[in-house]
Amino acid sequence: MANPTTNFGWVMPTATDLVTDLPADFAVFGQGVDTSMAYLLGGTTGQVLSKTSATNMAFTWINNDQGDITGVTAGTGISGGGTSGTVTVSIDTAVTVDKTTAQTLTNKTLTSPALTTPTISTLTTNGDLVYGTGSGALSRLGIGSSAQVLTVTGGVPVWATPAGGASFVGCSASASGSQSIANNTVTALTWNTEEFDTNTFHSTATNTSRLTIPSGKDGYYLFTASMYWDTNATGYRSIVVKKNGSTTLLVLPELLGSTVASGGASMSVIASAVATDYFEVYGRQTSGGALANLSQYCLFQCQFLGA
Repeated sequence: MANPTTNFGWVMPTATDLVTDLPADFAVFGQGVDTSMAYLLGGTTGQVLSKTSATNMAFTWINNDQGDITGVTAGTGISGGGTSGTVTVSIDTAVTVDKTTAQTLTNKTLTSPALTTPTISTLTTNGDLVYGTGSGALSRLGIGSSAQVLTVTGGVPVWATPAGGASFVGCSASASGSQSIANNTVTALTWNTEEFDTNTFHSTATNTSRLTIPSGKDGYYLFTASMYWDTNATGYRSIVVKKNGSTTLLVLPELLGSTVASGGASMSVIASAVATDYFEVYGRQTSGGALANLSQYCLFQCQFLGA
């Protein structure tokens, strides 16, 4: 027997051995073959051979699904699949969002989304609203108070008390005593008493001649003024309504003085106004000396008509 270098290390008979020791040589050869090929025996249906080491003929039988993919089944939003050959899987371009479970979408663009029950962390109070602030940003508008209405101030929505409606808005001011008016001098009348004042149009302590438009009450107003002079036959009498101390809204034509009865008149005018605008009544007489008005007949009123 000789031991040539073979892939499996089997002892091979030589040409001389085939003549002299044929039966024994084949027995040795067969035992080597049987020993090295024993690893290929056994196994069950469906198993495959797996190498256990780098040694020749070092095999073992294993189940074919241990660590291997035996099939790919496409689910929602995925196409492709299969159980053999090249398996290709791709994500569908139109992915349907599962509405029944919580999902997180990151860096996704939603085309014409319909939010039916959105949950937004900035909405902390029942009745809060969300509005756009530009460039795709959102902001929270807290719930307003009872009877307030939604309006726009400075380009953004705000809650505000209605400017008009069923509630009366206005003021009526008068004087508890007569005021002396110097001869031929345009003089603003002062008012130290209020019959009503819904929104602080007037003050009995500061700028008592004025009816000033309060914040949030921009719009149109009806102004009414009346003034009566003490008895005097000399000269003329007149009254004027001015806006902001300079703009004349209405001038009552001058009346002649009288020795019979006091002279006076009433007048009204509608004007537009915004917050901080103020209105005054001025008197002028030319009796030649100071002349008093009759306080019980003098008043200044305003009524908000609407925005």
